Amino acid sequence: MSPPSTQTMACLALFAALQSRIFFSKDAQYLEIRPQSAEDVAEIINVTKPFALAGKIMMAIRGGGHMPWAGAANLDAEVTVDFQNITGVNYDPRTNLVSIGSGERWAAIYSALDQLDLGVAGGRVSKLPLASGEIVEANTQSHPDLFHALRGGNNNFGIITRFDMQTFPEGQMWGGLVSHNGNAFPDVAKTFINFAQTSNPDPLAHVIAAASFIQGMEVALANFYPAKPQPDPPSLAPFVAIQPQLMSTVRDDSLLGFSVEQSSFSPDGARSWFFTTTWQADLDFMLSVRALGAEAVAPLSASVPGFVLAKAFRPLTRWLLTASAAGGGNTLGLTPNDGPLIVNMLQTLHTNAADNDKVVSAMLALNTSIEDLAVEKGKFNKYKFINYGYKIPGL
Repeated sequence: MSPPSTQTMACLALFAALQSRIFFSKDAQYLEIRPQSAEDVAEIINVTKPFALAGKIMMAIRGGGHMPWAGAANLDAEVTVDFQNITGVNYDPRTNLVSIGSGERWAAIYSALDQLDLGVAGGRVSKLPLASGEIVEANTQSHPDLFHALRGGNNNFGIITRFDMQTFPEGQMWGGLVSHNGNAFPDVAKTFINFAQTSNPDPLAHVIAAASFIQGMEVALANFYPAKPQPDPPSLAPFVAIQPQLMSTVRDDSLLGFSVEQSSFSPDGARSWFFTTTWQADLDFMLSVRALGAEAVAPLSASVPGFVLAKAFRPLTRWLLTASAAGGGNTLGLTPNDGPLIVNMLQTLHTNAADNDKVVSAMLALNTSIEDLAVEKGKFNKYKFINYGYKIPGL
């Protein structure tokens, strides 16, 4: 009888330590562990570390499962640590902090805080087991270097099991989605770039613009949200003024209500991927990006059932980057002087697995074309938003 493989030995060691948390796939091709505490995660690290250091086993971490491509939060024939049981939303009125389990979903977070008329927008403290198995709290006072590294460090410095986030008062908001025929995209783009480049930005407002191609038909979109229920604030009124409109969901609603609306744009069961690049805010370049997208879409719309491409544009204004720097900055090299920037996301939807390779190949080529043009025009920025990065080396 041949001796058990190293991978089998690792699985047996994990089973001995955490058998009630272990789940095997039906075909025994991978092992899934569902820890229930930071202590469980530390135990997983301690058990697997000798095998991982020897290169005999790999481990993937799955939190809320935002990134959709295979390999982002799981690995074939390896170990996946799934945080679905590390949840909870606990508000402390003494500190105005909310503690959130790292397997939690935003819908549950917003739902809990909506009942308190509160909102959250960023992290301030993290609890995480390190590679040593030690459990630490990282914030501006405890392990501040680690806390800084986590702000953009992806999963390279530890496995976060709890986020403590600063809350702020948040009742009803005004905003929503307005859609237009694709012919209106130049007007949407001009208004969007003016918003991103203004020297007097509205710190309470944010906008996402998009050119969506749905089975070959183009729709121009603008999503806008101020943090207060003020109809038509000066910074966003130009978006409302664009006519004609195909549809408008503009209304007073809660942060929860608007997040539910956003999630409806990515229906369950659809095959979806994200691709991303970043460039300096510029109207002519934004129109060129839209033209590249229209060219790439034509063959896919004709041959891929259910194909949709949304080219979404999100601004990183100088004000936003300045506020980020004041809050501790980031490890990604972004400074206020880099702004305003546009985070360009390509999101695809399609129906059949047989079309996966065709869609991925076309979108990688489109993303490369955008980056090449940005370099040529002097608009390129190396920043990549991790949550939208499709298998980008180094992320």
